[in-house]
Amino acid sequence: MTTTPPTNEMAASLKRDGFGDDEIANMLGPDVEQQPVQLRWGLDDVQWGDDDSATVMLSGPDGEPYWLELDQERAAVLRQNLAGPDGEETHVVADDLATL
Repeated sequence: MTTTPPTNEMAASLKRDGFGDDEIANMLGPDVEQQPVQLRWGLDDVQWGDDDSATVMLSGPDGEPYWLELDQERAAVLRQNLAGPDGEETHVVADDLATL
């Protein structure tokens, strides 16, 4: 009797059912390669702390909340990356979006 290795679909299904990564690995074994969770973020989803840290608010495929806490150094890199190739920080407010 041969068995087929578990698929990514099985791991994804278990993830949607609320199982954690360790639980899924224990159930399916080490041969399963899990797909990363697709996360989204939007305008005003970055909170800057008084100590120059940052918290990025994210949501998963089913709207489940995630967040990423960045220390000062990583927050500075995020700020640089978001500034774009010209290095100028852009600030968009809701009123500006109405005119686009």
